[in-house]
Amino acid sequence: MAAADANSIVLEPRRKSWVVIRTGPGGQPLFEDYLYTTAKPMRLPAGRYFIELKDADAVEISRNGKRIGYSAPGVIVD
Repeated sequence: MAAADANSIVLEPRRKSWVVIRTGPGGQPLFEDYLYTTAKPMRLPAGRYFIELKDADAVEISRNGKRIGYSAPGVIVD
């Protein structure tokens, strides 16, 4: 398996949670579905994303191994 890009964004579910990922607020969804704890963490390539979570504590978002804080209504990750 190839090594992940150091700037990739990782979403790791702690419990089942609905997630919407867009290129910006109000943009078309790139992903809109549940993340399950039984699945592997979701890895996004380096880029700019607007991530909306129904339950902020249900998914840990990180880049380069450092957690990114979440604040409603969504978090922008550059």
